[in-house]
Amino acid sequence: MENLDRITQLPEPLIFDILSRLPFEDYARASILSKTWKSLCNSYPLLYFDHNLFAQQYLASNKNGSGEADINQIRDMFLADEDYQLSVRQLDLPFRKIAFLVALNDSEYFSRVDTWLELVKQIHVEDLCIVVQTADYLWENYVDCCSALYEFPMSAMTSKGLRSVYIRGCKFRCETFVDPIDKRRASFSSLQQLYLSHVFLDEDMLENLTLYCQGIESLTLDTCFVMMEFLKLSKFPKLKKAIIGFHRGEIDNVDITDTNLECFKCDAKTNIYVSPAVCAGIRELRLVWHSINLPNLYKDLTATFPLLEEVDIFIENTDTLKAANNTLRKLRFVKHGFVNVKEVRIDCPRLTLLKILTNGLTEVYVDCPKLRVFKYCGNTIPSRISFSSMPDLEESSCEIYIKEACDTLWLINLRAFLILVMGNVTNISLSFKFPMATFKPEEVEAIEASPQYNVHLSTAFPDEATENISAFVDSLLWVCRPTTLTLGCRSYYIVKYMCENLATISRDNISDEQLSRPCWVRPC
Repeated sequence: MENLDRITQLPEPLIFDILSRLPFEDYARASILSKTWKSLCNSYPLLYFDHNLFAQQYLASNKNGSGEADINQIRDMFLADEDYQLSVRQLDLPFRKIAFLVALNDSEYFSRVDTWLELVKQIHVEDLCIVVQTADYLWENYVDCCSALYEFPMSAMTSKGLRSVYIRGCKFRCETFVDPIDKRRASFSSLQQLYLSHVFLDEDMLENLTLYCQGIESLTLDTCFVMMEFLKLSKFPKLKKAIIGFHRGEIDNVDITDTNLECFKCDAKTNIYVSPAVCAGIRELRLVWHSINLPNLYKDLTATFPLLEEVDIFIENTDTLKAANNTLRKLRFVKHGFVNVKEVRIDCPRLTLLKILTNGLTEVYVDCPKLRVFKYCGNTIPSRISFSSMPDLEESSCEIYIKEACDTLWLINLRAFLILVMGNVTNISLSFKFPMATFKPEEVEAIEASPQYNVHLSTAFPDEATENISAFVDSLLWVCRPTTLTLGCRSYYIVKYMCENLATISRDNISDEQLSRPCWVRPC
């Protein structure tokens, strides 16, 4: 095992980071891999208390016992066992991480959680994770749910050396407390990361966080129940990363002006206030379902966000997108609102992923030699598309929703588009809203077939497709040359045609010359 253990050769900080991400069961198994791993695991003390895991182990060990175990009895044993384990572990040795996961169906158990957190306060711990699942965890009724949540005491975050806190399924206890030594308002100066999931949060609770957690550098609100009119992130003076995920309740405005954010991601449907100074320092940006105070913010990403590395945005009220950032690696944008993005110009030497979702796109100019993934979704085939430096695409995806009748010229444009964007794996999805126009199959013979790659074609046709649709499908196969085909339709003509012709064709009895011609002229 020692000879196969290459991870041990990594720097210790990196190994500790790997250990911190392991589930407890894997962490325990890692400690017996080798003497080196055992030493590292012992120097990385971790306590992991999982109510569900405890119950499973208890039931497995007592499966031959008499009678069924009572849920409350198992919960009492779990809480008592964790209290004991914590009390005997109160040593000077600091803990890297302590995790506590418990399911409670009655508020009378909340005092037991308080006792457990009091023990944690006496221990030097860097990362604290607490998950308290109540009967109303799914939040089908907001009012009843919030009243039933466990109140997490902010004083629990006074543990010496605490850097990161993860809280799920709780609400904050509104309290004011002072430092026992200098008698002034306490400050959790060591706390750098706060992750809240399924947490009830209002303006008073947030104000308490801003008072006591001035050193926070990373704040995440994930699926929280938020009740506030204005979220002003500048109240966290050291904040570098802010993530606001999907939430319940109301959060009308988010203000990031006067901050030093490097990463800002917001999935909330809200009004966002930014400033040019803030935009100039942002490296990672994700904004969806939002309104923003600065018009044309995304028209020129290079001028507005010069340091961008990753961006995922909904674009509103602009018909042009330009980017020439040397640092940009991933770009995703979606048209939002009534204005379509018609022109896209991307000149980013380090860009590896480009995803475009917009209607009415006519011009695309890309100069990204390191581009590996290209994805496009829209209702048109761009009439002007150019790749100055032909990238070696690993994956390509095209979803086109066709609202107008198609003819031979449309197939020619599709072929030209596919030749440019073909990757090692190409997924093509075509949805047709109307029956085909008058179509002449013999015109397709003049169209050069697209290069053969690993192509997967999926189509959807209207139910009222006419008999002429069979020839169109055949020509579509000729243009795309798919490896696999998925037909979404209820057209009698397509089904009949595929059964009578394509299903009887085999590669063995067809010459190369015949194979190079459209299916409708092949012998069956």
